[in-house]
Amino acid sequence: MERVYDRTMFHGATFADLQRRGRPLIAIDATDLSYGTPFLFTQETFDLICSDLDVFPVARAVAASNGFPGLFSPVTLTNRAARCGGRKPAWLARVTPAQRADPLSRIGNQSIAAERYLNDRQTAYVHLVDGGVSDNLALRAGGSAMEEVSQSGAVITGSGLANIRRVPLISVDGQGAQDTSVARRQSVGGIMSLFGLVSGAQIDRYNFETLTTVVEQLNELTAALKKARCAGGRVVNGAACDDVKGALIHISLTGMEPGPEKDRLLAIPTGLTIAREDVDALVAAGRAAVLNSAQLRQFIEEYPPKRVTEARTAAIARDDARLP
Repeated sequence: MERVYDRTMFHGATFADLQRRGRPLIAIDATDLSYGTPFLFTQETFDLICSDLDVFPVARAVAASNGFPGLFSPVTLTNRAARCGGRKPAWLARVTPAQRADPLSRIGNQSIAAERYLNDRQTAYVHLVDGGVSDNLALRAGGSAMEEVSQSGAVITGSGLANIRRVPLISVDGQGAQDTSVARRQSVGGIMSLFGLVSGAQIDRYNFETLTTVVEQLNELTAALKKARCAGGRVVNGAACDDVKGALIHISLTGMEPGPEKDRLLAIPTGLTIAREDVDALVAAGRAAVLNSAQLRQFIEEYPPKRVTEARTAAIARDDARLP
């Protein structure tokens, strides 16, 4: 499949080619089969296994990302962490022993996952399969990154993130409606029908848990941004230091208005080949869903960037000068 993808779409492109094109950052997501955790194709992740993402073929990452277990063999990477002389990401040093020992600490859990890769005797090879196995919405790795940033005000300030005041996190997925007609039938159906119902219910429930977790991580990030900004004064670049807002905006096919077009889109099956007109219809529907999102429009209208007037800035400065 890697060869098919490369021949038909990517034509020898590597991640260095993606980076030369600039933003947005394209981060392809797979699942580490050994641990059941998301594996993101970013240099930060490849640093853990002491490898260079620049030379990695995009087609191979995509083959890993949609390598449905059983249908395709895993994509395997060799861990070369021993070559990096024990170097670790800076955020790991900020994770306390108590957090590592706490089974309910997300950042502690992330540190344990990272340290598995840093120990090449424990993890000599990384076997990757479909990203949907561990993260159907492809949000958990991004949420983990937000949580890592939230651990240190110095990192926020030093990286320029303290200038950020609006964090809209947009999740777009093709989630269809769960088939509930079985509740009105005496017979569930054959093994394939049963498998579809079980996996569909599991994915829907896991999607809900993912969304609630990411909302918590987003709230932690906005709180950390406020704290880091306000540590330098009550006004930052002409805006109140605590003027930071974030929101998760979730868009899916199930949120479309009922009608023939929605029915048509929901009927498009998941597969390696999709008719060109169906692809065009899905792209157009996704674009329209974002542009017409009531949640996104509300976020923009409710939280427009506000600047502090020069007079107000001067008054704040006078107040600060009088503080002991």
